[in-house]
Amino acid sequence: MEVPFALTFPYIFPDQILILSITARITNMNKQPNILIVDDDFPIAQLVKELVQSEGFEVQICLSGHSALSAIKNTSFDLILCDIMMPEMDGFEFCREVRSVTKVPIIFVTAKGETVDKVSGLTLGADDYITKPFDNYELIARIKGHLRRVTWDKTDDNPNRILAVQNLILDPIQHECHINGRPLNLAPKEFKLLLALMTNPQTPHSVQELFENVWEAPYDESGGNSVMVHMRRLRKKLASLDNTREYITTVWGVGYKMQL
Repeated sequence: MEVPFALTFPYIFPDQILILSITARITNMNKQPNILIVDDDFPIAQLVKELVQSEGFEVQICLSGHSALSAIKNTSFDLILCDIMMPEMDGFEFCREVRSVTKVPIIFVTAKGETVDKVSGLTLGADDYITKPFDNYELIARIKGHLRRVTWDKTDDNPNRILAVQNLILDPIQHECHINGRPLNLAPKEFKLLLALMTNPQTPHSVQELFENVWEAPYDESGGNSVMVHMRRLRKKLASLDNTREYITTVWGVGYKMQL
């Protein structure tokens, strides 16, 4: 049975905070790496699948970018092998969409061997680029190399890790937040504010810092008002699901931080 995330050991329990070093949407550490193949040419995709499976990896095939994006929402993948020349959504567009939600390694495996195509793919966020026809040993070596460099289940600074403070759980990848298992519906700016606070819960965050990080604009007086208004709404929503504690506290003269 597939699980949406896997706990990474050891747990971190600083001052009654549980910051779950959970690798968002990454396979259980005891399982073999899970590889997604995205290629509209099924015979080629099947050959690559058999090659990758021969190394003991789990493999799933998607024949379009759209179906692959749906699969990513529901399944944990450790690496993606992607063609470029696909109908409706080509590999470049697919890569751009994937990079907006996750840093999972992407290797383009394609017949497009021009330098401009390689530069475009790598610029969009792909980690590697292999042209067809390829050497089987080289493809496997590159896959293993990227998997070795990915330390999702060991690093504590993964920006996509699931965060928890008290009874509050936040998943950056799924863009979901829960209190005591109940969903908390947040506006985009409210979600980003909460994410900023929970990423470093023991550190006070200034109003200017929050505005510049969340609104991605130079700070001014109106920016301070925007932060205060959104913070007020965020606190109200948190209290609507749990009024037994204060999740966000004001540090006078400094800014805001999570209540530990």
